[in-house]
Formats: sequence, C-alpha cells, structure tokens
Amino acid sequence: MDRPPFFVSVAPGDGVYGAGSLIQESVVFGDSDMACPMGHVTDFLTLSYYLIPEPVASSPELVDNGDGSGLFQWTPAEEDEGSYTLGLVATDIYGLSDTVEVSLGVCAQPGYLDYSYRLQLRHMCAFSGEQIYYPVYLTNPEPVAGYEILIAYDSSCLNLQNVVENVIGGYTSEYFAYNPIQPGVVDSFPAVRVVALRDMANATYTPPFPPDTDQVLFYLVFDVYSDVPPNRKCDIKFIVNEAGDNSLSDTSGLVLHVPVILDVAVQNSDSGYCPFEEYFVGMGDSSAIAWDMALVDGFDWVEGWTNCDPLNPCPLGLITVNPALIGDINLNGDRYEIGDVVFFNKYLLGCYIVDDDTLTPPVGWTLQDWGQSRINSDINMNGFYYEMGDLVLLTAVINGYINPPAAKIVNQDGGVVKYSLKGNRIYIKNDEEISAIYLRIKLDRDVKGPIFGEVTEGMLRDWNIIGNELRILILSLDNKSILPGEWNLLEIPGDVYWKIVEFSAGTPKGALLKVIHTDKSDLQFTGVFPNPLREKATIKFVLGKKEHANIKIYDVSGKIVKRLDLGKLEAGEHAVIWDRKTNMDKRASSGIYFVEIEAGLHRAVRKVILMK
Repeated sequence: MDRPPFFVSVAPGDGVYGAGSLIQESVVFGDSDMACPMGHVTDFLTLSYYLIPEPVASSPELVDNGDGSGLFQWTPAEEDEGSYTLGLVATDIYGLSDTVEVSLGVCAQPGYLDYSYRLQLRHMCAFSGEQIYYPVYLTNPEPVAGYEILIAYDSSCLNLQNVVENVIGGYTSEYFAYNPIQPGVVDSFPAVRVVALRDMANATYTPPFPPDTDQVLFYLVFDVYSDVPPNRKCDIKFIVNEAGDNSLSDTSGLVLHVPVILDVAVQNSDSGYCPFEEYFVGMGDSSAIAWDMALVDGFDWVEGWTNCDPLNPCPLGLITVNPALIGDINLNGDRYEIGDVVFFNKYLLGCYIVDDDTLTPPVGWTLQDWGQSRINSDINMNGFYYEMGDLVLLTAVINGYINPPAAKIVNQDGGVVKYSLKGNRIYIKNDEEISAIYLRIKLDRDVKGPIFGEVTEGMLRDWNIIGNELRILILSLDNKSILPGEWNLLEIPGDVYWKIVEFSAGTPKGALLKVIHTDKSDLQFTGVFPNPLREKATIKFVLGKKEHANIKIYDVSGKIVKRLDLGKLEAGEHAVIWDRKTNMDKRASSGIYFVEIEAGLHRAVRKVILMK
C-alpha cells in the first residue's frame, strides 16, 4: 500500500522582500516508502510549485534535487510589488501529494544602507562553555569624536566579563569606560553603557574615529554558560530610553548624531532583503541634533562566522549557542567513533529520512534529535551540515591522522583529482592519496549497482538509489586509501543514461580535493531510449567540443540499414530521433541492431532491440 508524501520543513518561510532581491525558499518533503534500510526504494517524489497571483514581470523557478528536497528561487521586479501565496507541492509516482504554502511580500522600501550613520549588531555562533568576543560595528561618513552606546543582553546564557576597545587607525580612545546596569533598570535584561572620547583636553592629540564602513568599535566579552540547550538564541539589542542613548558626537562637539530608527524594514544590499519591524526613536529640528542614524539589529553575520546558520538568510543581531558536542553524530554520547561514520554514511546515501516520525529509521529519532545531529556533524565548523568536508575530517580523526578540530577550518587545499568517462566507466587521476569519494549520479532507470574497480578494494564501498539518483560512497576506515596514479574507479552497468551531478573527494588528513572533469574532446554515448523499442527511438550523446558527427545503424550481419549525417554539432548534450525507417524508407524489421556514433576521431556503439 502506497503511503503519501509528507511535508518536513521550509526555510526561511514567510517573508517580505524588496524588488530586485533574490528570494529563496528551501523545502524538504519525505515519503516513508523511500526509506532504506534494504538499500532500494519503491517510490520517489517530484516537486512543483504555484504562485498566486502570477508575477507580471519576472519568472520564478524551482530546482528539484530528486530526493524530496528543492530550492524555489525568484527575483521579483518592481512591477511585481504585492502579496503572494507560494505553494510547494511534492507528488509521488502514484499521484499522492502534500503541499505547504508560504506568504511572500514584495515591496520597494528603503533599507538600512540608506542611512549614512549606522550602529549595527550582527549574528554570531558560539559553543557552550567558551568565551567569545562579540563586535559592535559603526559606519560613519564623517569623523567621530566620541560615542555613548547602550546595549542589553540575555543573561540566561551570557555572562558579560569585559568590554574591550578596538584599535582603529593605530589609536585607542583617551577615555574609554563601561558601566554594567542591572536588570529592570533600562530593560528586563541586564545592560551595559559604553562611553568613549577619542581626544581629551591635554597635551596628547589622538585623532577622531575616521570615516569608514562597518568598523568595529569594541567587543563585548561574554562567557557562554555550559548548560545551554541546542540552538539557543541569546538576544543582544540596542536600548533607547533617552536622547543620549546610542549617540555619536562630531569633532566640534556641536552636533550630536542620534538614531531616528531602530531596525529597518528591509535590507537593500546584494545579499537580499529581510523583514524587520520599524521602531522610530524620534525626530526633531534642532541644529545641535542630527537625526540621521539607524540602529541596525541584524541583517549580517559577524566576520568569521558567515553562514553559521545557512537556513536563515536574514540573521538577527544575536548569538546562537550550541552544545560543544561536535563529532557525536549518532547521539550516543561518544565523539569521533566508528558509529558516527556509519551514521554519516547512511545519511549521505539517503537511508535516513529527516522527519519527526519515531518509527522510521533511525527509530526513535525526532526532529529535535535531527537538529542536534546536524549541529554535531559540522566537523569543520563552517556552518554547513553533513557535507563531504565534514566526513573526511571525521574519518581523519578516527584513523589517527589529525586531532579533533578546535576551531573553524577554512579553505583547505588538498590538491586535485581529475575524472573522465569512457563508455560506462569512471576513471580518475589523482596527485594525492584519496580516503573518501562521494558521487551523486542521475539515472533514467534503475540499475543493479556500481561495479567497483580493484583500486577501491579494502575500503568501505556502499551505494543506494533514491528515486532517479544513484548515490555512491567509497571510504577509508582502516588507513586503506587510493594512492596517487590513474585508476578505473567504477562502472555503471547496463544500457542506462546517467550523468554525474556531484563528485567530492578528500585526503586522509581531512582536506578536500579539487575535482576536475577532463572529458573536453571525448564522445559520450549516453544511450538509446526506449530500448527495446517498437516505434521511435531517441539516441542521446554528449560532445566535449564542436565536431562533425554521424550515426550509423547496422543489423547483425554488419549491413548499414540507416545513416544519419548530423553535420557540425556544438559541444554539449544532443538527442537524435530515429523513426525506425531504413535508407529505403521502409520500416526496419524486428531483431537486434547496433547504433554507432562517430564524432571526429571518436566512435561509440550501443546495442538496440527492435520489437514487432
């Protein structure tokens, strides 16, 4: 009995965006019929969408990943301003479906970048039990002589230890002080007032804060409590109780720049538009007070922690805290053990469905468990979960090549691996040892599974089919790796059209390799469809460069029954229809035939069966 698909998640969900910005909605559906553990599936999902009303000046698109997940993308034009209902639909092969709807608004409002003076708080990520330096940013078009800034913070997860001034232009302020304020005085949270005067009336001259964009004024030094639950959002916010709160002085001391607005409705930068509530602080006409500053709570990430929460394109000004349990992916309490690799393997191969059903594998897991496992899988701490870079680091730690990473790992360069396609085989040429390879291959039909090359013997070799996608994982668990050289990696058996959509590889020491496809001048004969056939056949192939091509069709005696001269073809994928007619314009009789494609110096042959 077929079980219907079910909605899992959509992010970021409802939102208001500015015209010209990129709107992205990442959606995940599940289907219990797609679950492993036997290694094969009997169902797969197709994603579609509707947008009501239809936009008048732009065209959205939906990328279907083939595994129940997808990405809706839309860049609305100014003519598309208005309110929309986006429906994301998953339909299985039996016609059953599930739908989730998202409310989208498109507007043309000013963003925080329209304010010349800005104080900004950004999003940062941290682990429980550690000490962090949280920056406060200033943008100023003219020199600033001093400031007074008032900020409150969530003391249930953060303990303020210090405030450290940043060195700007080689100088620090001649007067710099901070005053902790107890909860209930200016806000329900505790707060801190920070005051700085760049130059005092003395014999020493210190230049003012120079004009700049997003310069760090100071750091709030917090101890993060050790018992913080997963994904805890620790709020940090500007507080305005009176005119002097969060103000800047010019170099004459005659003009005070004060906030006119707290938060901003939308962001007008290249990174997108984010919905925020506007809170107007005040307006006036005094020549001594310039109402020209915005207090910006969010919109950006603290440097070094970009994309620490990739599902959130509109970050708030706060600190996201997670338990320091990196490496415990299977949630058994032990970090960096073989069970974590096995669990990671099953996730990549699609054997586990991320849902809240405790009866599906892994049995007993809820969405909260999955959330913790995702966090613990981020071995390289770059904010992206269950990726190949995490897996190669995990195996490198278990194999004893490296110690568990203690901080974010950026831009590891592990050399190059090149791959090429010869018929149904994948060949590699690597200049460094390879300890892990992950492949995602799109198929037009089911296959029995890959035939692995001898070079992978002794390594973990696993595979699974999810819908129309073959996933393959080759992994070292006992220091067995693929040595530098040229190798036959594997073969995809059968007369099937296939295409590699992802190829990742890593070294024993946890570095990712740069993967290059080298088939630039080869011919790839991808198949004849359908096969066997009764009427028309589609002959598909790929050219690596512009070539003169022709197709010959032989019977079993070697006689050419049909010749198709295709002329000069551009590089890329091609599809040619054969209507089963011979050179004599007669219907070819049933039996076995051979289809040969010639392109330049390259030649490829496939067998085809004609039925009555």
